[in-house]
Amino acid sequence: MAENENVMQPEVSQPETKKKKDNGGFKEWRRKQIVNLKRKPQNIPMVFLFLGCAIYLVCLTSFSKSVIENYNSLQEWAALGVFVCTLFSMLVIVSYMRIFPKHKKPSIAMMVVTYVFLALMIFMDIVIINEITTLRAENFSNPNVVYDSYDASADNTSIAISIVHIVIEAIAAVLLATMPLWKKLLMKINTKKEIESASSNMGAIDLQGEE
Repeated sequence: MAENENVMQPEVSQPETKKKKDNGGFKEWRRKQIVNLKRKPQNIPMVFLFLGCAIYLVCLTSFSKSVIENYNSLQEWAALGVFVCTLFSMLVIVSYMRIFPKHKKPSIAMMVVTYVFLALMIFMDIVIINEITTLRAENFSNPNVVYDSYDASADNTSIAISIVHIVIEAIAAVLLATMPLWKKLLMKINTKKEIESASSNMGAIDLQGEE
């Protein structure tokens, strides 16, 4: 009479099993994100636009101290630059979103508007850097002006923010201009879901017949 005997398998420790599940979960999450980017590659430049806007809005206090309080320059180009960059850092997101309407071709007109906004912000950032540098040099040479470390810190922060803002907006502009190129590379990434065969998950079973 034949009997089936199961060969005992070595038990897998719980930490190893949990580690495999975590790795599998991360890989699946990463695969889904890449799939989403393949469907909407325009989200990549959008991230940089949101980042530039967030940085500028969060750091407005430094600009207020540097441009308005330090130099009383409400009528100077630096103050106008801060206003323009703050306003257009939000408007550029709206114009960019309208480049890619659903189920329609990209809007060339809104793309031109977006580039105008980006160019204007970069220009105004350069104006802010130049104005702050010039006004700070004038304060240093003026013995009647008290220029302490707190004022210097606000100026340095404003210049650094402007430089970072220029870099972020430039990256967004380059990504938008070169989207057809890097979109092809993105589509080549393999995002097919690997399905393990049922036999790989089953234990090794030896069927032995006894006569």
